Amino acid sequence: MLNVSTKEFVNQIEKDNEALFQASEMQVEAFFKANPSPEALFEHFAGRCANEYMNMVEVSERLLEVAPTGDRQKIKTLARQVLDEAEHFDLVAQVIERVTGRAVDIDALLKSEQESGSAKGARILENM
Repeated sequence: MLNVSTKEFVNQIEKDNEALFQASEMQVEAFFKANPSPEALFEHFAGRCANEYMNMVEVSERLLEVAPTGDRQKIKTLARQVLDEAEHFDLVAQVIERVTGRAVDIDALLKSEQESGSAKGARILENM
Protein backbone atom coordinates (compact mmCIF):
# COMPACT_ATOMS: atom_id res chain seq x y z
CA MET A 1 0.00 0.00 0.00
CA LEU A 2 2.90 2.34 -0.58
CA ASN A 3 1.55 4.09 -3.65
CA VAL A 4 -2.14 4.55 -2.94
CA SER A 5 -4.24 7.65 -2.65
CA THR A 6 -5.73 8.76 0.66
CA LYS A 7 -9.17 7.65 -0.48
CA GLU A 8 -7.89 4.23 -1.51
CA PHE A 9 -6.14 3.86 1.85
CA VAL A 10 -9.31 4.75 3.80
CA ASN A 11 -11.43 2.47 1.60
CA GLN A 12 -9.06 -0.41 2.32
CA ILE A 13 -9.21 0.25 6.06
CA GLU A 14 -13.01 0.25 5.89
CA LYS A 15 -13.03 -2.98 3.94
CA ASP A 16 -10.52 -4.70 6.24
CA ASN A 17 -12.40 -3.65 9.36
CA GLU A 18 -16.02 -4.08 8.25
CA ALA A 19 -16.64 -6.94 10.71
CA LEU A 20 -15.30 -4.81 13.58
CA PHE A 21 -17.50 -1.88 12.57
CA GLN A 22 -20.57 -4.13 12.48
CA ALA A 23 -19.75 -5.70 15.85
CA SER A 24 -19.28 -2.26 17.37
CA GLU A 25 -22.62 -1.07 15.99
CA MET A 26 -24.32 -4.15 17.41
CA GLN A 27 -22.77 -3.60 20.85
CA VAL A 28 -23.80 0.06 20.95
CA GLU A 29 -27.32 -0.79 19.84
CA ALA A 30 -27.63 -3.48 22.52
CA PHE A 31 -26.27 -1.11 25.18
CA PHE A 32 -28.85 1.58 24.49
CA LYS A 33 -31.74 -0.86 24.03
CA ALA A 34 -31.01 -2.16 27.54
CA ASN A 35 -32.07 1.24 28.96
CA PRO A 36 -28.80 1.89 30.83
CA SER A 37 -28.73 3.69 34.18
CA PRO A 38 -27.34 7.23 34.42
CA GLU A 39 -24.20 5.72 36.00
CA ALA A 40 -23.75 3.33 33.08
CA LEU A 41 -24.33 6.17 30.62
CA PHE A 42 -21.71 8.29 32.40
CA GLU A 43 -19.21 5.43 32.29
CA HIS A 44 -19.98 4.83 28.60
CA PHE A 45 -19.42 8.45 27.63
CA ALA A 46 -16.61 9.34 30.07
CA GLY A 47 -14.00 7.38 28.13
CA ARG A 48 -15.15 8.87 24.86
CA CYS A 49 -15.04 12.37 26.32
CA ALA A 50 -11.50 11.85 27.63
CA ASN A 51 -10.45 10.41 24.27
CA GLU A 52 -11.78 13.38 22.30
CA TYR A 53 -10.18 15.81 24.73
CA MET A 54 -6.82 14.03 24.51
CA ASN A 55 -7.02 13.88 20.72
CA MET A 56 -7.71 17.63 20.64
CA VAL A 57 -4.71 18.36 22.86
CA GLU A 58 -2.37 15.99 21.05
CA VAL A 59 -3.25 17.23 17.57
CA SER A 60 -2.83 20.80 18.89
CA GLU A 61 0.65 19.86 20.06
CA ARG A 62 1.44 18.49 16.61
CA LEU A 63 0.15 21.73 15.05
CA LEU A 64 2.54 23.70 17.24
CA GLU A 65 5.39 21.44 16.10
CA VAL A 66 4.54 21.90 12.41
CA ALA A 67 3.73 25.64 12.47
CA PRO A 68 7.35 26.86 12.42
CA THR A 69 7.95 24.97 9.16
CA GLY A 70 5.53 27.25 7.35
CA ASP A 71 3.93 24.29 5.55
CA ARG A 72 0.56 25.96 5.03
CA GLN A 73 -1.23 22.81 3.90
CA LYS A 74 -0.15 20.83 6.97
CA ILE A 75 -0.98 23.77 9.22
CA LYS A 76 -4.50 24.08 7.78
CA THR A 77 -5.10 20.33 7.89
CA LEU A 78 -4.03 20.05 11.52
CA ALA A 79 -6.00 23.17 12.48
CA ARG A 80 -9.14 21.66 10.96
CA GLN A 81 -8.51 18.43 12.86
CA VAL A 82 -8.09 20.34 16.12
CA LEU A 83 -11.48 21.98 15.52
CA ASP A 84 -13.07 18.61 14.70
CA GLU A 85 -11.71 17.11 17.92
CA ALA A 86 -12.83 20.15 19.95
CA GLU A 87 -16.34 19.80 18.51
CA HIS A 88 -16.38 16.06 19.29
CA PHE A 89 -15.21 16.77 22.84
CA ASP A 90 -17.90 19.41 23.28
CA LEU A 91 -20.66 17.13 21.98
CA VAL A 92 -19.71 14.26 24.30
CA ALA A 93 -19.28 16.66 27.24
CA GLN A 94 -22.79 17.99 26.57
CA VAL A 95 -24.16 14.43 26.74
CA ILE A 96 -22.41 13.84 30.06
CA GLU A 97 -23.74 17.13 31.41
CA ARG A 98 -27.25 16.19 30.37
CA VAL A 99 -26.94 12.75 32.02
CA THR A 100 -25.37 14.01 35.26
CA GLY A 101 -26.88 17.48 35.54
CA ARG A 102 -23.48 19.03 36.22
CA ALA A 103 -20.52 20.45 34.30
CA VAL A 104 -17.81 18.05 33.19
CA ASP A 105 -14.76 18.14 35.45
CA ILE A 106 -12.17 17.35 32.80
CA ASP A 107 -9.31 17.01 35.31
CA ALA A 108 -11.25 14.41 37.32
CA LEU A 109 -12.35 12.67 34.13
CA LEU A 110 -8.80 12.42 32.78
CA LYS A 111 -7.47 11.23 36.15
CA SER A 112 -10.13 8.53 36.33
CA GLU A 113 -9.39 7.37 32.77
CA GLN A 114 -5.65 7.34 33.46
CA GLU A 115 -6.15 5.25 36.60
CA SER A 116 -8.30 2.78 34.66
CA GLY A 117 -5.26 1.91 32.54
CA SER A 118 -7.00 2.18 29.18
CA ALA A 119 -4.89 3.93 26.53
CA LYS A 120 -6.58 6.91 24.92
CA GLY A 121 -5.79 9.65 22.48
CA ALA A 122 -3.82 9.96 19.29
CA ARG A 123 -0.49 9.24 21.02
CA ILE A 124 -1.47 5.57 21.44
CA LEU A 125 -0.21 5.09 17.88
CA GLU A 126 3.34 6.10 18.82
CA ASN A 127 3.96 2.74 20.49
CA MET A 128 2.70 0.66 17.57
